[in-house]
Amino acid sequence: MTKSEIKESLNSEFRPKEVEAATRKYWDEIDVKKLVTAKNAGSPPIGYVEGPPTMNGAPHIGHIRGRIMKDVWYRFSVLKGLNVVFRAGWDTQGLPVELQAEKELGLTGSKAENLEIVGEEKIVEACKGLIGKYNALWRESDRLLGMSMDYEKAYWTFRDEYIEREWKYLEQAWKKGLMGEGFRVVPYCPSCQCSLSHAEVGQGYETVSDPSLYYKVRVSGEDDRYLVLWTTMPFTVVTDEMVGVKPGEEYVEAQIGSERWVVAATRLEGLMKELGIDDYRVVNRFPSEKLAGLRYEYPLSKQVPAQAELHRNEKVHTVVAEEFVDVTTGSGLVHLSPANGEEDFEIAKRRHAPVFNPINDQVRFTAEAGVFQGLFVRDADERVAEHLDAEGSLIKLGKIRHEYPTCWRSHHKLVWTARREYFYWVEKLGDLAVEAAKQVEYFFEPPKNRFIEL
Repeated sequence: MTKSEIKESLNSEFRPKEVEAATRKYWDEIDVKKLVTAKNAGSPPIGYVEGPPTMNGAPHIGHIRGRIMKDVWYRFSVLKGLNVVFRAGWDTQGLPVELQAEKELGLTGSKAENLEIVGEEKIVEACKGLIGKYNALWRESDRLLGMSMDYEKAYWTFRDEYIEREWKYLEQAWKKGLMGEGFRVVPYCPSCQCSLSHAEVGQGYETVSDPSLYYKVRVSGEDDRYLVLWTTMPFTVVTDEMVGVKPGEEYVEAQIGSERWVVAATRLEGLMKELGIDDYRVVNRFPSEKLAGLRYEYPLSKQVPAQAELHRNEKVHTVVAEEFVDVTTGSGLVHLSPANGEEDFEIAKRRHAPVFNPINDQVRFTAEAGVFQGLFVRDADERVAEHLDAEGSLIKLGKIRHEYPTCWRSHHKLVWTARREYFYWVEKLGDLAVEAAKQVEYFFEPPKNRFIEL
């Protein structure tokens, strides 16, 4: 073609849609996939694992950016003569899909409530319909982008062959002792009815309003001596088993009326101001070691008869000295609920104390919780305060605004609760994961450092 002919064929006006249509027509006619496969067939195959997008919504610009980067890598690799297996993948099950299906069904309750309303089959049917609807949008988006993925051999996480392969991995982990059944406190979403990893917990902090409850428990055998405690989760008084003090710290007894209240020396002045108490005087000072081993009377034994039975165990309702206790907040003494706190649970385990856990999968109190049976635990906060008041144990009930972890999916407040689940004991891998991460080829230092530091 001569220069004049080229000039004549060029249009001074840029029409991108026309260029796209012409390019797409040419692209479809030459069957690029077939040409690339034939050209690089002699090279050893290189597998590429597509991190599958979840089929619970349409792709957004963040997805598109990531997919373009993957496709550029594939094109660059095949131009170098590499035989790349570039299969698509679709994440089609799990909570994100279930929650979206429930949303489109107009369901707003917890997992248990939604199952009761429409039944399991209805939700499964809705999930499958959801997958098909959104996958069509993703495929169309990929077509417009000109993605090079192999869709005919794509993997779908809800298909039997994929699930069976995953079970094989779990079987190997079980045989090697890396996975097993355990009982421990985990962060749990009452709405999703699912535990969260620590990484997931870090994604969902929000500023929330919680109760600020001060109450007192009487030292066993002494009519006028009380331990002052504080909590932002009054429901955990139902599962209370111990009181923690800080080793090596000074504690005081403050005379308030006819009673002697035990608090940390560093918190006395601030606490009295917070409680609005002006008339008090220090009558005794002593190290925390003088408190360790004391027993106290559980204040709600009439309301929770199972706690009265627990009191027969000398390791329950006892003061213990533990390093994690913070003497700069509350009263400087910490009420410990092994069923609802990670450190509390470990302390009970280390001291061979029982774990009183009258909480079911819906995070409601069971019959063992006495008068609180059937209540969602966070709905029991006010009831607990009322009963403490009736027993003469309530000091003050207020409100506090603070940062608290919520579920990144449902935005429901998390509850720490002891559960029997299957755990992957990653600590048993030792340095294997770190050493494997070091062998990966990284193009930038920040992601390399992040993986190795984890």
